[in-house]
Amino acid sequence: MKKRMNIGLITVCLLLVGILFYLLIYQFIVLDTDGKQLNGTAAITMNREFVNTRAGRLTDEKICADIAAYQALLHDPENVSKDTTKKH
Repeated sequence: MKKRMNIGLITVCLLLVGILFYLLIYQFIVLDTDGKQLNGTAAITMNREFVNTRAGRLTDEKICADIAAYQALLHDPENVSKDTTKKH
């Protein structure tokens, strides 16, 4: 009796662990450059590629380039949302 119960309990625990790991992968969400939402293994792959493009030593040149790119995006009127809740 104890042996069957132990085997059943271990089987149920392994099944639950498998389900939890699957949910972690399935619920991983990333937005691509077009704003399309990806999830699952495709999102994990895209996230790894993005991290690899930013990998390496942090230098003054990288910081200056990132700040310049951010400021260029911020100063582009198409990238700034307009607040429509204010009354003029």
